[in-house]
Amino acid sequence: MNYWHMQLHAGDQKTFSIDTIIDILINKQIIGLGEWEEHKGQIDQFKNEMASGDIVVMRQGNTPIALVKVVGEHFIETNVDKDYDWFENRRPIQLLDIYQNDYSFIIPQARGTLQRCSNLNSPTSQVIINWYNRYLKEQNMNRRVKELIDLLKTKHQIILQGPPGTGKTRLAKELASELVKSNSFSDPIKIINSFIETFVVNQQIATNRQKCQELVSDFKDRFPIDHLKEISLNDYCIGTGQNDSFCWWLERGLSTLGKYWPQGGSAAYLIYWDKNSKIYQKNGFIASQNSDEEAMKAVSELIYKVVINKRPEDADGKIDHGFLLKILNCYYPEEFFPIYSDRILYSALRLFEIDGTELSAFDKNRRLILLCWNSFQLSLFIVS
Repeated sequence: MNYWHMQLHAGDQKTFSIDTIIDILINKQIIGLGEWEEHKGQIDQFKNEMASGDIVVMRQGNTPIALVKVVGEHFIETNVDKDYDWFENRRPIQLLDIYQNDYSFIIPQARGTLQRCSNLNSPTSQVIINWYNRYLKEQNMNRRVKELIDLLKTKHQIILQGPPGTGKTRLAKELASELVKSNSFSDPIKIINSFIETFVVNQQIATNRQKCQELVSDFKDRFPIDHLKEISLNDYCIGTGQNDSFCWWLERGLSTLGKYWPQGGSAAYLIYWDKNSKIYQKNGFIASQNSDEEAMKAVSELIYKVVINKRPEDADGKIDHGFLLKILNCYYPEEFFPIYSDRILYSALRLFEIDGTELSAFDKNRRLILLCWNSFQLSLFIVS
């Protein structure tokens, strides 16, 4: 495992909004670098030397922003937003911690865009290592507190032993703090209905709803279900820069109806235009196809089958489940809920005290929309 520190700043921009960086880390769960000749060595390091399990501090100058853990391989994203996730070279990450003002430290000797901590005894390395160790201790403390609470439920008493300075007092304080926390329980459907009953539709909201309905209508007019099985490469593929393809609409054009971020970049769409190599890149079950047209035909026929049958399982294992759910929600908003992430679907079901561990992403989505349509008020809210 290696330690790194790096900055996200777009091209010649000297600063890039910290709030935007945090938003990228939370919502897209990636870090990255652009392509520019001046820093080719650092880009090569990012591609070839950084590895899964490495710890990276994101910073702006010497100001820490967040602590992340690399969890995947380098990949290229050709469809970038120059005002947001502008960088082509990417790695997936797990966000461990966001810097808080009371941490009261900076990153000394913070030079360059990307630096690996080669000397673990240097001041910079020690700050990063100490931050990571602090995170691990907090995680361990949380685990120990949970174990002690479970023990107290059975034994009703515990004895903490150990030499001075080993954390007995802190553990007791953390345990006491957790035990006296107030818990508020209520029926999620009642909470939702109460919110909707008091919700006031003002002019701005009405205008936004109208815009959303127009967006969906435009999408369906451009890509009617009957034409999906014959969709062309140009009409389907993202990366051409035309911002009107099927994949562009689902990722960006219809983002106000529920965001879908493809894990692994444009490769999740199976075929896309690579502006660097000037070819269509093919992935997944069509990767071995020699003909771009035949590969596109295989993808379009599979998407058509899923949409016409309303069965995402028909393409499970071949097309990303989030992409399938986004497509189905656009054509059948009353039958598929506008949440496409398996993790977030699981969390949403937990609000209703339903454990979705054994459910597929598709079944989680179906269960969630059934729960919501069983709420009369919510059904009116969604379709209004």
